[in-house]
Amino acid sequence: MYMKKICLIIFSVSLGLIGCDKVDDPYKGIDRPTEPTGPIDTSGAIAFCGFDEYDSELNDTTYNDSTLNIRKVLLEEFTGHLCGFCPPQSKKLVAKSENELNGKVIVMSIHAANFAALVPSKGYTTDFTTPEGNDLQEKYKGGNTAPSLMMNRSNNPASAGQWDQLLDSLNQSGYYNDPVVKFKVRNIYNETIKTGKIDLDIEFLKSFSGIDFAIGVYITEDNILAKQKYYGENPEDVDNYDHRHVIRTADTPTFGASFISGDVALNQKKSASFCYELKEEWNPDKCTVVIFIGNSNNSQIYQAEEVHVTSE
Repeated sequence: MYMKKICLIIFSVSLGLIGCDKVDDPYKGIDRPTEPTGPIDTSGAIAFCGFDEYDSELNDTTYNDSTLNIRKVLLEEFTGHLCGFCPPQSKKLVAKSENELNGKVIVMSIHAANFAALVPSKGYTTDFTTPEGNDLQEKYKGGNTAPSLMMNRSNNPASAGQWDQLLDSLNQSGYYNDPVVKFKVRNIYNETIKTGKIDLDIEFLKSFSGIDFAIGVYITEDNILAKQKYYGENPEDVDNYDHRHVIRTADTPTFGASFISGDVALNQKKSASFCYELKEEWNPDKCTVVIFIGNSNNSQIYQAEEVHVTSE
């Protein structure tokens, strides 16, 4: 049985964050803990995710950061392989995210509720559901009216006809240009054991009072080919449909792991490290780690970032 390893280490740092497109390791020279209190064996030279993170020949390292004064928006799309109205909206959303909203939004697809049911007699045998997706469905009910869309978990799932208006309103309001938190992310992935480690540096760009912050970490997989209902196509049961940005699992609780509570000072810096595992059938070259930080009291997300598992 597949078991998730979860290890979250939080510590304060004083770092100078540099915002640019990087090839070199932006964490070079930073001391990080090698023996956390979590459940993972740290004996010998093995780092706390179960592999030697300094072995550059065995590991693939990728980076991303949000130090370019962008407040990225997490877009969560409720969908399902039995939702015949979903494919056109999904394609439109992906196109928008890869063009005019490129670098401003992160998309995750949630397969939940009746539209995600398995129907083996008709060839719908791929189970895209997850416990996390079911949790989101239970709270927000977006799967009942798929396709529907949430932005930073700050709105009830919007119907397809509202998507353009909601996304346009973010541009018009200057939302993307008002970050309150920024991230720097390093991902180290070991193909041998299909395990990765994320190092996350966070800086608060405004002060907060009395807020409980939580970090969420999800794994998505892109370009999964499987059957999909698609009204208007002939036949409407499409084989090998390209499913995009599908949630595979979360390595934190659905609504995030507790990170910091109480008052946060302007320019305060915090760091966290954690581990994740991929299932054997997932393609690492198509997988992405999505990280967000938000208010655990109302689930609203303040910043999101993503990093590819591999550099392919």
